[in-house]
Amino acid sequence: MTSTHIAAALACAALLGLSPASAAEPADLILTNAKVVTLDAASSLAQAIAVRDGKVVAVGGAGEVDRYMGRETRRLDLGGRTLIPGLSDSHVHAQGDQGAGFAGLGAATFTDAQIGEARTVGEILAVISEAAAKKAPGEWVVVSGDLRHTRIREGRYPTRAELDAAAPHNPVLVPTGYISTANSVALKLAGVTRDTPDPVGGIIRRDATGEPTGVLETGAANLVARLVPVRHVDMSLTLLAAQRRLARMGITSLREPGVSLEVLRAYQQLHARGEMLVRSSVMLRPVGFDEAAVAQIESWGPEKTAGDDMLKVWGVKLAIDGGLVLTNAGLMKEPYLDKPGYHGVQTTPTEALYRMIAAANRVGLPVGIHATGDAGMETVMEILDRVSAEKDIRGKRFAIEHADLPTPRAMELMRKLQVVASIQPSMLTTAPAVLLDQLGPVRAATFLPYQTYKRYGIAMAGGSDAPAFEVNPYHGIWSVVTRRVRNADQVVAPEQRLTREGALRLYVQGGAYLTFEEDVKGSIEPGKLADFAVLSDDILTVEEDRIPQIKALLTIVGGRVVYDALSAEPAR
Repeated sequence: MTSTHIAAALACAALLGLSPASAAEPADLILTNAKVVTLDAASSLAQAIAVRDGKVVAVGGAGEVDRYMGRETRRLDLGGRTLIPGLSDSHVHAQGDQGAGFAGLGAATFTDAQIGEARTVGEILAVISEAAAKKAPGEWVVVSGDLRHTRIREGRYPTRAELDAAAPHNPVLVPTGYISTANSVALKLAGVTRDTPDPVGGIIRRDATGEPTGVLETGAANLVARLVPVRHVDMSLTLLAAQRRLARMGITSLREPGVSLEVLRAYQQLHARGEMLVRSSVMLRPVGFDEAAVAQIESWGPEKTAGDDMLKVWGVKLAIDGGLVLTNAGLMKEPYLDKPGYHGVQTTPTEALYRMIAAANRVGLPVGIHATGDAGMETVMEILDRVSAEKDIRGKRFAIEHADLPTPRAMELMRKLQVVASIQPSMLTTAPAVLLDQLGPVRAATFLPYQTYKRYGIAMAGGSDAPAFEVNPYHGIWSVVTRRVRNADQVVAPEQRLTREGALRLYVQGGAYLTFEEDVKGSIEPGKLADFAVLSDDILTVEEDRIPQIKALLTIVGGRVVYDALSAEPAR
């Protein structure tokens, strides 16, 4: 609220014979002495906010907001720290769906060795060694599946010998969706020897003498993974653990792509108990891609998709190809440089994808389609053009998930059909060598082209695709601002960079727009939801390379504190 608005309100109060104090109903919460980055249309900065009933009632200087102070009002002095609207992760596997092969962020909490925050092989080994020391000989050390080799400084997982040294008496499997590593105890339990043939859909890597190295690619990991004890934990508890992790980063809204009805029920259970920490929009995933999948989508009517501002079903998740960066399975027009003649993988036949998208559109559900390669994106957009000719999809916020390598034709159709690019910027700076070595510099320069998307008028929403990539939103913002390779000086297509405010809007307003909530989220203005994050550093001015180290000190959702590290911070 501006000074002009406040003056008008006071004038009206005087005409009615009211005192200034009685003209404003007391707030539940006042946040003051802050640098408030409102992200409103004018990019305004303010110093204080008043909150009542979970919404913002006033924004401005301390004098403008203090009039909302009452005997029951809680007042927080933020000591000059920067406060931003709550961040949104528009593509994160919080719970995940075991049937779809996702571990999810929350599942890691219930393992013995949580390696998701490790960034070197040594750090991984230290976590595993500490966990093994607490186990009896022969007991499994269950390792979390929330780390990928692209985030490890050495670009690899521990070797069999290194795992043997860290856990000589306990079986260990370091799992991922694509490449896993087992120690000698685990390989022995699984009966994997030099004579074990490669299973269908998998590879047992071997050294020069033919002995297994411990590295198990894709399906080969199942030889060992089937022996790892399954921990039956209430799914709503793993979901709560994921939400706690996100709240610690200042994330107040998430969009989870591809969950089963079982996972949706876990969300609903958490919501019914009043334990939701992060506003959640989930996408349902059908089983298979035959006519039964079409019928399943058609059954998802209002009773399945109804929700409120804490939990709702956004729509349906489908896919046309595989992962571009981690699995080199994005569907490409030209072959990968390191695999002559290989163009990636089409995971869903074109006609089957059309039938499922058309079914969702018929029942009024938007669709987010995983597409990473240039051929994959074009094929999806041609399908959407065909579907829209039957029933217009414009304004329904259909989305391309990842949208890594758009062609001009794909972008023309995205503009025409108002399709959103749901992107994950950390992919660019986490695995640049993969892009450059397998796509080459010309194609790599078109990877996540932020400025080109803007020129086409295509809306973008920022996310992480965690646990496959960095969940840290400040790393994603740094990636958007710099397009610089982590731990190196190389910059990929610097002309595509966005400003800091542009990157912040991507992670705040992009998600709000994608989930039809731009009228209630995405900026700090009267009437909008009171979702905020208080930061350790000023994201608009801190040294560029310190952006990834920014921490959330306080996270507020609907006026309720859901994470608080501020009380442990020294006063400024």
